[in-house]
Formats: sequence, structure tokens, C-alpha cells
Amino acid sequence: MQPTFSLNNLTVEQVETICAALELYGRVGLGQLEKVADAVQEIHTVSSPSSVWDFGNALLGAKQLVLGIDRNGSLSISSPSTPIAAKRSFDLISAVLSRMPPDPTPLSRILSRLAIPFGGVATINWSREPMPHFREESPLSRPTAGYVDRP
Repeated sequence: MQPTFSLNNLTVEQVETICAALELYGRVGLGQLEKVADAVQEIHTVSSPSSVWDFGNALLGAKQLVLGIDRNGSLSISSPSTPIAAKRSFDLISAVLSRMPPDPTPLSRILSRLAIPFGGVATINWSREPMPHFREESPLSRPTAGYVDRP
């Protein structure tokens, strides 16, 4: 039996960051390299948006050279050619989103990135691996004996 791991006491913002990172990793696995340029523009203050466009265009050119995928194409998540790591990334996002609290603000931000309408997330197991479990932990459910709250 393989060991399992847990992350505890994540804030909604931390969950959003994890989902964004998993999404980017998954999209790169699908061959959507131009999403790297989108992430650069989202994360950093960019003084020249045209330079980000040039970067994205260079990534599109590299897509065919490096991955053998047409510059305007990408792999399908259900394709046997899609790396298991990309499928696993979307499985993890799906597991997290299926258990997010019903507050629509942070959830809708994550869903809009993934082009999923708000109002329900279907858990699709693309990797065919056991799905991870994710649960909301309220402050009242934290263990008290031996629990140390670190800054």
C-alpha cells in the first residue's frame, strides 16, 4: 500500500493558488504552452503586454518543434497520448472543486479559469487512478490535544 499525504488548514486563497498551479501544469501537459504566457501576465506586473504576446507566440512556435503538435492545436484530456501527469492534475482540481464551500466568489474564480459554469462540478477521473479525498475543515474540527498553531 502506498503512503498518502494530507495538507491541512488551507485557506480559500491557498486552494485557489493550488488549483491555478495544477491547471497550468495540466494545460502544459495538453500542449497548451501559450498558457504559460497567460500565467506570466496574470502573476507579474508586465510593463509591455506586447512582449508577453511575443513570448506566447514563441511558445506556439515551439509547440510544434518540441511536442509535434500544431501551433493551434492541443491534446484532448481523454486522449491516450495525454501524459498521465496532466490527467492527474485535472483529477486533483476536480476533487478539490467538488468539495469547495458554497461561497460562489472564490469558487467561481477557479471555475471561470477552467471554463466550467458555476453550479456544480462533476468529478471525472481522467487518470483512472484512485481519486484523492478533499474535505472542508472548520476551525471547530481541528484537533486540540497536541495541536500547535504555527504562524
